[in-house]
Amino acid sequence: AGEASAPLERVTLASLPHSKDVALERDALMAFLQYGHRLDQEILTRVMGLTFRHPALEAVRAAVAAHVQDAARAGWALDAIQDIREPYRALGGELLAANFPARDEDGAVASASSLARGLLIRALDMEKAELLGAVQRVPAESDQGRALRVRLRDVDAERRRLTDA
Repeated sequence: AGEASAPLERVTLASLPHSKDVALERDALMAFLQYGHRLDQEILTRVMGLTFRHPALEAVRAAVAAHVQDAARAGWALDAIQDIREPYRALGGELLAANFPARDEDGAVASASSLARGLLIRALDMEKAELLGAVQRVPAESDQGRALRVRLRDVDAERRRLTDA
């Protein structure tokens, strides 16, 4: 059975927009695919559970997330690439093969860890903004207001922990 939809245009590194968010997501995926076996598994799992903002990078992230538990196994990244849906699979291959900017493997691992923290901090900042809005819409002394303030405190503490790491 043929489909009436037009073929999807292949997405590549060169076709991605130039923005701070895209650069963070792109570089993080490149680092995770190439050095995921050397990263803290808990941090890698947390980051791969976040939703990325760019649709093509989100498609790559979703496939990588499905394989992140295998990051210590040789060939895991190739398996993840095979699971990326079209038209994004070529982008995943490019991210795996691209030169990751680091002097050596230890530098690459440090950079990858920093990128992971950057993504987690971005998510915490977004959650904090949502919480601040919610706090203003509920009575301060209500159970919900107290719960929101506790969560705000926890978000701030987690952000400090990540920035101090």
